[in-house]
Formats: sequence, structure tokens, C-alpha cells
Amino acid sequence: MNQARREQVLGRVERLTETPLTILAILTIPLLMSPLWDEDVGVSGQLDLAVWFMFAADFCVRLGLSTQRRAYLRTHWLDALLVVAAPLRPFRVLRLVVYAFRVHAGLRHALSVERLVIYMILLVVLCACIERTIEADTFPTFGDALWWGVVTISTVGYGDLAPSSGVGRLASVPLQLGGIALFGTLTAHLAFLFTREERVGS
Repeated sequence: MNQARREQVLGRVERLTETPLTILAILTIPLLMSPLWDEDVGVSGQLDLAVWFMFAADFCVRLGLSTQRRAYLRTHWLDALLVVAAPLRPFRVLRLVVYAFRVHAGLRHALSVERLVIYMILLVVLCACIERTIEADTFPTFGDALWWGVVTISTVGYGDLAPSSGVGRLASVPLQLGGIALFGTLTAHLAFLFTREERVGS
């Protein structure tokens, strides 16, 4: 494969993996916090290792496709740091910073609808982490908190789980507003697509 073709494939791989890896980076936040919640550390460790493997595989593929590997390492040093330091427990705080950079990069490069979905996933995960931390009696597991977050942002509101403290209710307000913004924007986007197709067809 010649250099031009490799660079073309590299660009395509980066575009295809940016959004999935950004979502994966967001989902690692509760994995990093699970020791604080006294949840099953063994399961969290296995999931954490699987996430690290996916990031490592992605980085190795991109590095292998690059025609100037030293320059690529210099410009993607955070990704390299993620792969090297991620499995080590003393680097958990550093890993959180590296994942934050990954999320930021994904939000910056994602398409408008993808960016909105990523924002909503980030909002659900963060609010679920907050509720799991401050209302451990109401949300005994992160799964319970995540279920509440999904139900709340989808505006379904079953009411089977709900924050009981003032701080917990305050933390749920961004999630409620985010749900309204999400479905309002998606509806407007779909209406635009249908209108454009009708214009093209006529």
C-alpha cells in the first residue's frame, strides 16, 4: 500500500472510530468510580481491561497505518499515554484526565447529530454517577442510577426510582432539560430531512 493510500485509510479509520471511542471513554467514568461505591470490583476490572484493549487496538492500528510514525506519536502522545499507563492502578486519576481529552476530541470532531447524542450520553452518565454517590440508599447500584437517568432523559418518567434529597433533585434538573433539548433537536432535524427530500423529489 502506497503512502497516499495509507493516509487515506488512516483518515477513514479515525473518522469511523472517533464517535464509538468517545462514547466508550464516557462509559469508563463509572468504572473508575466503582471502587468508591463498593460495587463488584472484579466485574469493573474486567470491563476496564476490555475498554483498555479497545483503545490500545485502535491506537496500534492507527500507528501502523501512519507513514510518519514518530511525528504521529508526537501529535498523539495522549493516546500513547492512555495505552501505556491505563492498566496501572496508581494512574487512575491520570487516566480520567486522558479520557476527558478523548471525549473533548470526539465532541469537537463529531457531526452535529452525533455530537448531540454524545452530549446526552455524557449527561446521563455524569448525573447517574452523582446520584449514585449522594443517594446510595435510593440508588444501591450504578445500574439503578443509570436506569433512572435513561428514563428521565427520555421523558418517560416511570417514577420507580427518584432522588429524595434536595441536592439529588437539583442534580436531575440538567437531565430533564437535556431530554427536552434532545428530542426537540432531533424532531427539527428529521423535519428538515423530510422537507429536503420532498424538495429534491419535486
